Amino acid sequence: ERRAAEDATGQLRMQAAALSDAQRRASEAEAQVAASEAEARRSLPMWHDQLTRAEVKLRSLGGQLKARDATCRMMEAELQSTRQALGAAEGKVTALRVAHGSLQLGRSLTAPEAALVRGDDE
Repeated sequence: ERRAAEDATGQLRMQAAALSDAQRRASEAEAQVAASEAEARRSLPMWHDQLTRAEVKLRSLGGQLKARDATCRMMEAELQSTRQALGAAEGKVTALRVAHGSLQLGRSLTAPEAALVRGDDE
């Protein structure tokens, strides 16, 4: 009976030590969680500020991109217009060469050739 009581007391002491160890580890974990939460609360404003600045910069870059796209579209339209004008000018140059060749051959100019030489638009 005494032996059983000593065994039970020993088991209770081991369980009490295990419980104490578990409570100590839980307390340490709670302290780590509290420290992490405190760090998160301290760093949250910094991260929020950086995110806000990044969003502002992103909106600014988006605006710049839209402006550049608009400029590119305008320049493409000008380029197309210039190409069309160049094509028309090349056509007039060709017609003038034909008219010049006709004159060198002593042939009279046709009405469209004469209008082109005078600079009349057809």
